[in-house]
Amino acid sequence: MIHSTRYRPDARPVRRARWRHAPLAAALAALVSVAGCASHGGLRPAGKPLDPAALDAGRDIAAAVRDTADDGAPWWRAWGDDQLDRLMADAQRQAPGVRAAQARLRQAEAALGNADAARQPTLDASASVSADRYPGHYTYGAPYADNTGGSGSLLASLRLRLDVWGKWRALVDAARLDAEGAALAHADAQLALQQGIAAAYLRLDAAFRLHELAQQQRERQRQLLDLHQTRRQAGLGSDVPVAEARSRLAQSDAQVDALDREIARQRHALAALAGQAPGYADALRRPRLALRADPALPAALPARLLGLRPDVLARRKRLDAADRRIDAAKAEFYPDIDLKAFAGLQSLGLSHLLQGNSLAAGIGPALTLPIFDGGRLRAGLQDRIAGYDLAVADYDASVVRALQEVADGLAGLAQARARRDAARVSLRESGTLARLQAVRASRGLSARQDEIDADLERLRADSALAAADRDLGLAQTALAGALGGRWSPSQSSDNEVLK
Repeated sequence: MIHSTRYRPDARPVRRARWRHAPLAAALAALVSVAGCASHGGLRPAGKPLDPAALDAGRDIAAAVRDTADDGAPWWRAWGDDQLDRLMADAQRQAPGVRAAQARLRQAEAALGNADAARQPTLDASASVSADRYPGHYTYGAPYADNTGGSGSLLASLRLRLDVWGKWRALVDAARLDAEGAALAHADAQLALQQGIAAAYLRLDAAFRLHELAQQQRERQRQLLDLHQTRRQAGLGSDVPVAEARSRLAQSDAQVDALDREIARQRHALAALAGQAPGYADALRRPRLALRADPALPAALPARLLGLRPDVLARRKRLDAADRRIDAAKAEFYPDIDLKAFAGLQSLGLSHLLQGNSLAAGIGPALTLPIFDGGRLRAGLQDRIAGYDLAVADYDASVVRALQEVADGLAGLAQARARRDAARVSLRESGTLARLQAVRASRGLSARQDEIDADLERLRADSALAAADRDLGLAQTALAGALGGRWSPSQSSDNEVLK
């Protein structure tokens, strides 16, 4: 430390070490001139992050792109179910995964506070009192030499880091980017939770619909059994149709029981996702979902993907943080320059401590320069560069994976939409047949069994449509998640309530 001081240790003031600018400048020049002894030359990252705008999204994505406007509303509200809104709100408060992400965010914010505090001025106060035995052959003069006495001090110390090379600024930037990445990771955890709740809610809705239809099928199977038993008793039938009807009725009973269990499982799943015990879901009513138009893809999707997906953007923040840590590691090769100052009272002999001429003060720069460190600084920089290359690879993988998920979501949605369209056609045709058979039976033109069989076929087609609606909702959920929770409905289909 090179500084200028003013000491007044006793009743006889002594002035020493006035500012001498020439020695100070010479010392600074000498330190900087040897800064090249520890060098970071030749060390640079190998990775370069992908530019999403330069990627070929493929024909499937290009064909689905539409100019849309995002209204900013939570994506699941497209289904128009208030109970689902309440589930989502409860889960955001209680789900362990979201709470863990919130805790990691608070940690990152605390780390940012620590990094910023490290470059701020520090002011400390100290006080000391001691009883001493002074040697006779040292720097102490009379009356202290070869005698006993006391000493004391009351000092305030100031330290200011002069961030000449930008090291502390780079570390603060890295911590800030880490905190922003943690906030995005929290958003990603929320999105994953929302997708899980939406999927369980869709399955619960389908289970209720299928349960209702299974009960109707069981009633029709019971009617068939009664019909065959009546015919056998009248001598118009055998035991074979009766046995077959009993078997189908038993299968219907099993199907109803299985759907009872499925409803319970999906209720329990929703409670667990919301961070609650199973009893939380007992009060859930039957869902009332409106099937919405498919999510539309925004224009310039690859370029916008970075802003749509919190997981991709979080990895970009981590990449940028790693880059700033490289800057900080490079600055380690140059001198640290601090400005230090102190002021207070010091004395040999406690009786003089509070006297005005016991004033002591000093100010000056303190420089620390690595010259020969055994390769520690280069190894540290290599570690930071490797961390950056790892972050680049992680970011690139997230971009490619995000585009893959969008393409897969489109393919899955097209397949689910085709299955639902086919199920609607099947239900329409089977419904027409059931109505015709009912009319024919009422006029005595066909048997009662034909009417029941036609109605069973209609119920099976309705069950297939319920399953297709569920799969379509799951496909829409997957695509909305792949788009970062954005849902701008296309005009490809009309809205209708799932019944």
